[in-house]
Amino acid sequence: MNNKMTRSAVTIFCVCIFLLLMCAFFVDETHAASVVSGTTTRNEQTIKMTLKAGTAVITVKDNDSWVFAQIQKAGKHKLNKAVNGEMALAGLGQQKTFTVQVKTKGTYYLYLHGVNKGASYSVQQFSAGGDLKNGVPRLGTSFADNTSILYYRIEVPGTGTLRVSVKDASYLYHGYSKIQLKKGSSYMSGEEHLIKGLGFATTYGVTKGVYYIGVRSSSELYKITADYTAVKTASYGETKSSASTIARKAAAKGIFEPVAQTTRWYRIDLPEKSANKTKSKITVKAVTNNRDLAGGVTFAFRYKTKKNGKYIAASKSCLLNNDEQTYYFGLWTGKTRKVYVKVTSTGSASGLYTIKWR
Repeated sequence: MNNKMTRSAVTIFCVCIFLLLMCAFFVDETHAASVVSGTTTRNEQTIKMTLKAGTAVITVKDNDSWVFAQIQKAGKHKLNKAVNGEMALAGLGQQKTFTVQVKTKGTYYLYLHGVNKGASYSVQQFSAGGDLKNGVPRLGTSFADNTSILYYRIEVPGTGTLRVSVKDASYLYHGYSKIQLKKGSSYMSGEEHLIKGLGFATTYGVTKGVYYIGVRSSSELYKITADYTAVKTASYGETKSSASTIARKAAAKGIFEPVAQTTRWYRIDLPEKSANKTKSKITVKAVTNNRDLAGGVTFAFRYKTKKNGKYIAASKSCLLNNDEQTYYFGLWTGKTRKVYVKVTSTGSASGLYTIKWR
């Protein structure tokens, strides 16, 4: 009798620990729906449940021996193949997780078979699309065909940047992910392929409003995060003659939304040459959507240079995507030197740019 009570107490304790671990794993993923969970009462058991279209995540654990788990559908031997195989086999003290794509809503069965009863099991489902909170990751799911675009909605409170990352969470491999951006009902960008070099993330310039992030992924389960950062933008001119002046050591920031090409003008008044200072440096930087490495922000410098005792017009330019560039300008004796900076979004690039000098 005492042995049975001790065994029951141990089983209850293990189940509690199992559930706590599951809660910790999904601490940020608040959009998971628990379908069924518990412990087996027989060494072979079938649990009936209703699953919606999307991805189901099955976790099993047996502390004493091993347990075999599989999703089946009435009238069929088993469901379609899962990303991590068709089943889970958890050995002594192991916890195994696998995912299954559910094509249509209906009645399904979780089949469990083990040496002993008392194995822990859990089935959860994740929604396809929905609302995002700033900086809060959530798990999303693709449909079985991996071709449908699913949209996630986020409210942006003001002008700034929106960094979006989509990372695989299907327990097996990193699939591809492509995203696009909409504001209201208007498409603002084409699909862009998230790349490893940028952390499977991209950055957009945004203004106040409601945005929709479209995701098309080969991963059955992925983690999506949208981080909004407010940006105080500097004034700019629309022409060279109306260019806004950038103060020394100040950083002039601006954002481009992913729309048609836009041009802004800025002016830098370099000081006179002195014994302690003979040149100044201007640094430009861009953090943008990668657009599959096409497009970016063009910085074009317009200024005068001295040649044979005369001042003549000169220029230089660079195209930046997710990098920065520094230029050095010599100072003139007894005369300030004006440098104009023309900033243009190229190829519908979007994101943040910065100009500073010292």
